Amino acid sequence: MSEQPMTPPQQPPAGVPTTPSGVPLPPFTPPPASHFPAGGPTMIDPARMSNKSIALRKLAGGAIGIVLLIVVGTIWSVMTGDPSIASTGDCLIGQSSEDIKVVDCDDASAEWTVLDEVEDVRDDDFDAAGENYTGCAAHPTVEAWFWSGEGHNGDVLCLEPIKK
Repeated sequence: MSEQPMTPPQQPPAGVPTTPSGVPLPPFTPPPASHFPAGGPTMIDPARMSNKSIALRKLAGGAIGIVLLIVVGTIWSVMTGDPSIASTGDCLIGQSSEDIKVVDCDDASAEWTVLDEVEDVRDDDFDAAGENYTGCAAHPTVEAWFWSGEGHNGDVLCLEPIKK
């Protein structure tokens, strides 16, 4: 047998893109016009946008921002145990408005169970009633109540102590 000399692999011409293994890539061919809406691909030229479309984009951006703030605020409230997220059946710890927060009812530190939630209570009315607040009177085992809200309206949580 005769040996044939090995020839080195051919290198693609300079400037031709290749794969990492050195194989030349096929030339780019744009898709046929039938793949685009009538008139070809649409490009948005910001200089030619109408004031109405610019205003709509800003409005949509603002709405998206507000939704994101609400979602982040809700997640933050849940993560921190803010009492404003509590509802009937939830458990709380704390003895004052500064330290009360929602905890899992299986938590050994849980001190209160929310027996009821009285909605739309004005803060002025709640403060004026003080120890004589009657919104939780339907539950004789309630020993404390907690108001939380935004502005002047909020909800009152009727709290029963957890017996340990």
